[in-house]
Amino acid sequence: MTEEAERDDYEPLDDDDIPDAAYAGGEEDHEDDKDDMDELEEEKEEEGEKEEEEEVKEEEEEEEEEEEEEEEEEEEEEEEEEEEEEEENEEEEEEDEE
Repeated sequence: MTEEAERDDYEPLDDDDIPDAAYAGGEEDHEDDKDDMDELEEEKEEEGEKEEEEEVKEEEEEEEEEEEEEEEEEEEEEEEEEEEEEEENEEEEEEDEE
């Protein structure tokens, strides 16, 4: 047969002419796609949870730092008060000696 004759004999296939086996992989692919999407969603959720945990940790660290700063300020104030008391006591002792 010549090429021209082969072209004349060719008729495009309808969907009905294609065997069901040709579509068999489609359902599996669909399930694979679903699985992939589920995995992506899980990964996004995990990332979100990790980010939340990190935010909570950062907030806790900030609170701890603030508490430490407050404690340091209190200690400094106490030290200043003690120094003032000592100076007053020394002055009183000097006055008493005179």
